[in-house]
Parts: sequence; structure tokens; C-alpha cells
Amino acid sequence: MHVRKFSMSLKIVLMIVVLLLVSDIVIGVLVYHRTKDTLVTQIKDNAKHLDSCVAASVDGEAIAKVQDGDTESEEYKKVLSELSLYLENSGVEYVYTVKDLGDGTSAFVVDSDPEEPGLPGDEYEEISDEIKEAFEGKTTTGDPYTDKWGTHISAYSPIYAGDSVVALAVVDLSVNWINEQTKDIAILIVIVCSITFVVGIIFLLLISRSLHSGFSKLNTKVAELSNGDGDLTKEIDTHTGDEFETIGGNVNELLRYIREIMLSIHDSSDSLKNVSQQIKENINDAGSSAEGISNKMQTLTATM
Repeated sequence: MHVRKFSMSLKIVLMIVVLLLVSDIVIGVLVYHRTKDTLVTQIKDNAKHLDSCVAASVDGEAIAKVQDGDTESEEYKKVLSELSLYLENSGVEYVYTVKDLGDGTSAFVVDSDPEEPGLPGDEYEEISDEIKEAFEGKTTTGDPYTDKWGTHISAYSPIYAGDSVVALAVVDLSVNWINEQTKDIAILIVIVCSITFVVGIIFLLLISRSLHSGFSKLNTKVAELSNGDGDLTKEIDTHTGDEFETIGGNVNELLRYIREIMLSIHDSSDSLKNVSQQIKENINDAGSSAEGISNKMQTLTATM
């Protein structure tokens, strides 16, 4: 007889456990990335709105008159005062303005950083697609980037002098808090998925126990029948209200049918025994008659 290494109920539980584990991992990863993308989108929108306000507040005529290296002019001080107001009250990391040098690069005009400000004319960076769109009149943001000062998102908004874009207002917002938020969210996701997994395992164990009990009852009865020592008067008693009760009822019907057959065979065996006994008696009588006839034949022979 082939011995099973794993029962059917155990196989079902293992498959569901693997499915539950994979589902938790996939859902957790999707929720994590979805939440992180949502937070990044929100901070980008906030950066855009704030930068638009900065650009609208800066005097474009004044910033157009700021010369390279000039930090003492009234125009420079006026723009610096306007930018410093946002730096001190809006919660941004940096607020500054840049201009297009016309050679694919840009330079600082006025920087409100109180510690290491970029001086007018100092190189800023190459003109990226976001900066190019801003010089064309659209408020834009770039993707998060990391430098020696941390991780940031920059927003660019055009500053007008009349109908011309003379510079860009730039705000840098820290996204380090996003990493902190996503870290907390990741911990929460792990906790929730772990609880869900444990609760699922408990339910699966209960289901496995129920399945094992049902299979065990059916298997025990069938094993008794196959071994030839089963009691046909005993029936499977199960009231689970599911397929096991249906199967148990069908097995009970089979047992009744077999019991009726066995009773019929028993009755037929008794009848056959009686007939055999009668045949035996008839044979004995026939033997006695044959012996009598033989004696008479011998007497007749002697007489003749």
C-alpha cells in the first residue's frame, strides 16, 4: 500500500498559506509604493503653489537690473528681502532666483540663504527640461534628488518683467520627512500583514482540523470494510452540513446495501445447506435401496 507523505488537508493548507503570504507581500509592496508616490505628488504640488507665490511677489523689473557680483544695489536688497520673507515663514529649505545665461547653463541672481548664498552670476546648473519649461512660462517641478545637503524637490516658476521672463524663482523643499513617513507606513504595513497572516493561519488550521476529521471518519470506515472486519451495523455519524455529511450519508447507504446483500447471502446459504442435507439423505436412501436390490439379485442368481 502506498503511504502518503502529506495528507490532502495539509496540502490544501500549505497551498493557501503560500498564496496568503504572496498576497500579503504583493499588497504590502503596492500600498507602500502607492503611498510614497502620493506623498511625493503632494509635496510637488505644494512646491509649485508656493513657488508661484514667490514668483508673483518678486519685482521682475528690479531683478532684471541686478548685475553680476552686485550685492549692494537697492534692487538686490529689495529682491533679497522679498525672498527672505518666504524663507523665514514658509518652511522651505532654500529660496533663490536664477537666470538663463544663453549657453545652456544658468546662474544665480539673488539667493536668500543666510549662510552660503550664491552670488549674482555664480553658476547654478545646466538647464534641464524642467528649467527650460519654466523659462518658457510654466511652473514646473523635478524629481526628488539627493546632494550633500539632503534630499530635495525643486520647483521653478517664471518671473516676468512686462511680458518677458527675466528669471526663475526656485524653492527647494526637503523630502526627508517623506522617508520618515514611508518608514512608518512600511512598519504599519508589516504589522497589518503579519496580523492578517497569523489570523489566516489560525483559520486555516481550524479548517484543516475539520477536513482531517471528516476524511479520517470516512477513511476509517472504508479501511474496516477493506480489511474484512468491519461492523456493517455501525454507520458514520456526521452532521457538518457540508460535503462530508453528504458523502457520509452515501457511505451509509452503501453499508445498508452491502448489509442487505450479506443477509440475503446468509439466508441463501441456509437454504443451500438444507437442500444439500436433503440431497445427502436421498443419496443415502438410494444407496440402501441399491444394496437391497444387490442382495435380491444375488439370491435370485443362487436360486437359478
